[in-house]
Amino acid sequence: MGQYWKLGNLDKKQTCGRLGKFGEWFWGFDTKIVAHLQRMVIPPPDPCADGKYAERPWVNTGKVTLRDLPIELHKIIFKLLKDYTDAFCLATTSVYFWNVGKEYLVAFLTRQEDKSCWAGDRLLFYGDYADNLPSYIENAPKAEERITFKELMKKSYEWPRISGEPPIVEDFAGQEAMFKAWAVPFETLYDHRRKRIQGTGKWVLRNLVKKEYTYDDEGKIGDFAHRLAIRTLWSSYVDHVKYDPGIFAHGKWAGHRFDIVPEEQVKYVIGQDGNVVEEEGWKDVTGAMRKELDIMARSDTW
Repeated sequence: MGQYWKLGNLDKKQTCGRLGKFGEWFWGFDTKIVAHLQRMVIPPPDPCADGKYAERPWVNTGKVTLRDLPIELHKIIFKLLKDYTDAFCLATTSVYFWNVGKEYLVAFLTRQEDKSCWAGDRLLFYGDYADNLPSYIENAPKAEERITFKELMKKSYEWPRISGEPPIVEDFAGQEAMFKAWAVPFETLYDHRRKRIQGTGKWVLRNLVKKEYTYDDEGKIGDFAHRLAIRTLWSSYVDHVKYDPGIFAHGKWAGHRFDIVPEEQVKYVIGQDGNVVEEEGWKDVTGAMRKELDIMARSDTW
């Protein structure tokens, strides 16, 4: 019968549905997943330059108002507001409040809680034949992040599909006229696929746990979707992989946290307090992953 696979978000308790057997979904694993991982860690520059609009002279009415509070308290107020509309309304009451609150408005737009946004979450491709989970998942430091193998296998079938998600696997082979999967290596299909997904720009896929990142490259199955997949697989074995299946069955990144950010933001992360900080020590693993991708592409047992 073979084993079926799922991609699960361990934090939001969501999946992309049942993907199918490995040979059925891997080659058609689409780049739609990229949109759910992309984010801007550093807010874009303010489109309204400071000083463009002169603030009107302040009229002292003799009454203490919100405007009379120190700027530190105004910043705290913006930070504590949970609704974007409330923050926007306050910011547009005056040029002063706009200048104070604009960074918080941008933060709302770039970091707001979105059930369809998986950036920064723990992701895992797991198969039906898995017999355990990585120890760092079952023994996570925070109780709310711990998931046992039994719980995952039992409850993940109840997890909803990612919000608004169309099928994440596309039948590329079926769309190629006269393509004979039994006669032509699947890797030849990616010359056609590559033309359809160009234009991703200078973005990087980051592993936020190991502080590693990778670029999309021009090789076979080199897009972010497949780079994420081959490093996050988890099962007792991976079906049909002829060349050293051990390097794939227990993925080096299984259950870690990921996002996709612009190249220039690769060193920046969002801390627990919500502030953006720069961290050193990031490692480019694009070359190492290319070797793994080539092994997968050359497998002739599909």
